[in-house]
Amino acid sequence: MLLDDPAQWTVRPVVAPFDVSRSIGEVSVPDLDAGIALGSDPSVGAVAGLLLAADTVGGLERALDVTVAYAAQRIAFGKPIGAFQAVQHRLADHAVSLRAMSLLVDAAADAFASGRPEALRLGLLAEVAVSDHALHLAHDVVQLTGGIGFTWEYGLHFVERRAQANNALGANPRRALTSLIGLGLGDADSSLDGAEGATGDSFAAYRREVRDIISQSAHPMREEGVRVPVDDAEEAAIRTWLAEMYDHGVLGGGWPTQWGGSSDHHPMHDLVAMEELIVGGAYRPLDQVMLASHAVLTHGTEAQKAELLPAIRSGRHVWCQLFSEPDAGSDLASLRTKAVADGDGWLVSGQKTWSTDAQWADMGVLLARTDPEAQRHAGITAFVIPMDLPGIEIRPIREITGHAEFCEVFLNEVRVGPEHVLGDLNDGWRVVTAGLASERAFVGANAIQLQRLFDDLVALAVGLRYEDGTAPIDQPEVRIDLARLLARVEGVKAIVRDAVQRIFDDEEHPSDGPVAKLAYTELDVALTEAALAMIATASYGDELGDLVARWHHNFMWGRALTISGGASEIMRGLIARQLLGLPRA
Repeated sequence: MLLDDPAQWTVRPVVAPFDVSRSIGEVSVPDLDAGIALGSDPSVGAVAGLLLAADTVGGLERALDVTVAYAAQRIAFGKPIGAFQAVQHRLADHAVSLRAMSLLVDAAADAFASGRPEALRLGLLAEVAVSDHALHLAHDVVQLTGGIGFTWEYGLHFVERRAQANNALGANPRRALTSLIGLGLGDADSSLDGAEGATGDSFAAYRREVRDIISQSAHPMREEGVRVPVDDAEEAAIRTWLAEMYDHGVLGGGWPTQWGGSSDHHPMHDLVAMEELIVGGAYRPLDQVMLASHAVLTHGTEAQKAELLPAIRSGRHVWCQLFSEPDAGSDLASLRTKAVADGDGWLVSGQKTWSTDAQWADMGVLLARTDPEAQRHAGITAFVIPMDLPGIEIRPIREITGHAEFCEVFLNEVRVGPEHVLGDLNDGWRVVTAGLASERAFVGANAIQLQRLFDDLVALAVGLRYEDGTAPIDQPEVRIDLARLLARVEGVKAIVRDAVQRIFDDEEHPSDGPVAKLAYTELDVALTEAALAMIATASYGDELGDLVARWHHNFMWGRALTISGGASEIMRGLIARQLLGLPRA
């Protein structure tokens, strides 16, 4: 209702309000017929809630800026406190959480402004995300600023007070949660049927084309992260499927046309293809398409391209990475594998570990130190080597999932020649970082994976049974927990889509990749933990056996995501330095 005459209401100021940054009062309206009825459109309340959420986000951004500046300047134990890992990691987590809130608020505001049908849902998601995290963030920055933050005049407490008051003015977070639940948890507009992923509908025709290819020819992914074939028959089927994907342009479409690429390829096609492979449960490669081929195309000689690229496209060559070592994982520049000059070639000796697919790979991209006197990132050379060279021993390692997907690889004076050098001598760091950078856009496909996990979580809540015969989904608190997780899923999807868009707009920030990886992988773990907690409190029949088994596997596999490609702790350090500008330890 719109009240246009002050005489129609009575205002009673709130005595000693918690929020002292503005005047707050209670309004009494004796005659509800005196105003202008606005109807029962729930969007009215959602817009009001969104405005309050936006107000909270603005305060949080200011509070985080103040705290980061303080951490960069405050000296303790001879260094800025912002150089301490504990401080960096907490501020990095807050920065990621705040980015999700901000992007959801922006998306909802844009949807309301343009009258899009998903505006109400986005507004409620933004409200839930902000109300869930705002108070913790605002309270924690007081802790991180210590005694000065606890003073009235420093002002951080005003953000806490305003965030809490905004929650109350929005009729409390439960209203938004209840409204969001009312819209449905299992039939969100980003559900997998007809998913548009991170690209919107601009590439719908190409998406349908890829989907048709997958439905007709795809080899299935047995379980998430499980790619090593169980026997020769499955290996042959996988190689055939890889070749078909290249033939149809699902993979390798962005290669130069002389090496099989398509002249009408768009960079977004790669993202669409990866999303559809995930949605379709199809086998999808990683190393050979995103690192090895890019590195060969960018740094390989013409002879190397002529030999290696057709073998990748035909499925004859599966690749692995020979990067990590027992004492050089995330700190890859400390690798110790040596390539000692011998005649016109080198003898390579050392140990590699965590090498996925090494036990069935035909080729590997190897990093070895060719100049032991050079600084850490210098003196490293990249080699492309056949995995059956004399002196290579491969030992599969069984993971916590029960599968043996990665290996340790021992190199004992393995002879390589100049034809195996990829790029320039002692320039291997640049070669592989360029290859790794080629993978960054594919992080957008992870948004689809999160939606799959959430949909499976809802299915679990529907299918499990308590002793009284009810399902978890029947319990109000379970539905509220699911709504909160949905808001987190949508927040991470917003982060991922923003990162992808900036890549294609050539506006990428160095911290975008770490932010997206940390947000995605940590939420992946949270979803699996929620699933296992639900499973532990209920029972299930044979019809739910496959779903429960998939959750058990995903729970164990989730730890691979937070470790591989840069552990979460490394990502937090990168975010603290690259995004927040905090000093190194």
